[in-house]
Amino acid sequence: MLFIIDEKPVTPDQVPSIRWEYYNEELEWEKLTFLDATMGLTKTGVIEFVFPTDFLESTKFGTEAYWIRAVYEEKNASGADNVIIPIITGIYLNSAWAIQCE
Repeated sequence: MLFIIDEKPVTPDQVPSIRWEYYNEELEWEKLTFLDATMGLTKTGVIEFVFPTDFLESTKFGTEAYWIRAVYEEKNASGADNVIIPIITGIYLNSAWAIQCE
């Protein structure tokens, strides 16, 4: 999935720690394996997901779909993290980078 981000300058300690999860066949949220080229949604890029076999359609919020979510993981127990909250301006499925060559 291609995520278009309203990019702002960030330092390494401001990059949010994000865990991705999927809704499984037992109707529970489960950790999802991913490859993140967005630096925690701080820059535009592709996030690649590896979906397991128990990733099935399910109904949530009155809609039958395949459900995933991003969960912010606090780095500091006090909740006083100095991270930049990402602003996502677009999400595009089935995206791939392309380079024009001659």
